Amino acid sequence: MDNINEPTGPSFATQWQDISATGAPLAIIGDDPWTVVTIPILVRMYGQSWGTPPTGSGLPVVSSNAEISANGFVALLGPAQPDPAPGMYVNWPLPRNDSRINPGGFIAVFWDDLDGTDGSAQWQILGAEPNRRLVVQWTNWAYFGGPNEMTFQVQITESDGVQDSDIYFIYQSINATDAVQGGNSATIGIQAPGPTSALQYSVDTANSTTPDPTTDDPRVIRFYLPPPSPNPPDAAANVQQISSTGDILAQGGVTGRNIRFQADVTDPDAGEKVQFEIQAREVGQPWPEKTTFVSSGPQPQGTISVNYVIPAGGNYDWRYRVRDVTRNTTPAAGWTEFMHNGVSPDFMSEQTPPTAPVAQFPDGHDIVASTGSGGPVSFVWDASTDDGPADALRYEIQVSRAADFSEVEVAASDLTALTTSFNLALAPSQASWGDQSTGLPNSAEQSPTEVASIQRYWRVRSTDLLRNVSGWSNNASFRLVAPESDESDSSKTCSSSVPRRDDHVNSVGLATALLLLALIARRRF
Repeated sequence: MDNINEPTGPSFATQWQDISATGAPLAIIGDDPWTVVTIPILVRMYGQSWGTPPTGSGLPVVSSNAEISANGFVALLGPAQPDPAPGMYVNWPLPRNDSRINPGGFIAVFWDDLDGTDGSAQWQILGAEPNRRLVVQWTNWAYFGGPNEMTFQVQITESDGVQDSDIYFIYQSINATDAVQGGNSATIGIQAPGPTSALQYSVDTANSTTPDPTTDDPRVIRFYLPPPSPNPPDAAANVQQISSTGDILAQGGVTGRNIRFQADVTDPDAGEKVQFEIQAREVGQPWPEKTTFVSSGPQPQGTISVNYVIPAGGNYDWRYRVRDVTRNTTPAAGWTEFMHNGVSPDFMSEQTPPTAPVAQFPDGHDIVASTGSGGPVSFVWDASTDDGPADALRYEIQVSRAADFSEVEVAASDLTALTTSFNLALAPSQASWGDQSTGLPNSAEQSPTEVASIQRYWRVRSTDLLRNVSGWSNNASFRLVAPESDESDSSKTCSSSVPRRDDHVNSVGLATALLLLALIARRRF
């Protein structure tokens, strides 16, 4: 609403707070510059928060930063969002699917090709917590090439992390006798994170959007969440905590680093969106100072889930409430304890990873291939140890042609035994040594036998029942060599020695050894 067209609209005299003499200067003087500031209060728009949450609240924010542009807008930055300002002197209707605007929040106070060369710009936090306001002011600003006749500001109220901020656009002097400075090439409005939702007050429309000092009162536009709907949401039903392994947890159950809270959420007002809100704390910490707040954000009525990344291992309690988009909550005050009791803990987080397994065989061995093209190689390792059941451990193995494992040749996961086997080729990559059409080596210096004996490396790691992952084992190495090749080192364990208990040899190599022993025995007999 605004103060010109709505009888209950905001008052200019009450809202306007001139900060030209008290605010901190912004480095946006000139044509098209911008600057990034860290917002020292929590602001919220379309159900997402930016800035600085209250101390100890643990409230999540999309980003702490906002970009302020000489071209009359404030961009609440999204994760890894590029600077919106370059090239943003051309205004567009909202919403706009533009990577410079998405995925953050966009506040177009008077978005146009503006110039502050002869003006000034300031920002300031007014008021006392929890009722502060972020104020940004453009003072004596001009449309590019025009006179300095525009002074306007935006005020954004502090949020409690649940309620959206009110946003006020306040225009002290916008000269509508000059068409472009009256707004006929400007965009005024706000856009939600994403390309589809916006509240556009006007675009490329003069006189109706901004005041003419000769005929109008100074204008105030207020963007706010509408009053609450008559009915609060229903109490959450089928409330559950679901562990990272997908098992339903009763009170006191065990999870790893992640847990999902889930409930069926409905509202008597058909079609109204609702959200499932969580507070979690480590047992022994007070509510709400040492609390993590997690919200699903507005969702269609039905089964709603909230994921919680647990900060550290330990025992935790949690409580919940439901909220509709017009601020009604159930319960109306406070929160509901999980399982409606004060028993602790509600769940335990076990985040100690297993110890790294030990790669045993092959390590420093030549493995004789069963055929001229390659054959199976068996790998053996020692088990990890873990706080949980040993039979729940799962192993992952990688075999690489590079010592840094940048060229993984084969891999396997979800292994339960302490051994596995891969069929490996003598030449790890045919294209690396010969013409695939002829099979001939690229040069006389690089024979198939030489390429076949390229060193390979392997390692293994484990994951426990709660999906804690160990470190990688030691890096072991071996060579796969052709049968009766000069590359085979007869002193290596696999080619001549009787294997240790934990050694595995190629089946052809073992058969050959047994045959030789039989021939020797017959000759002696």
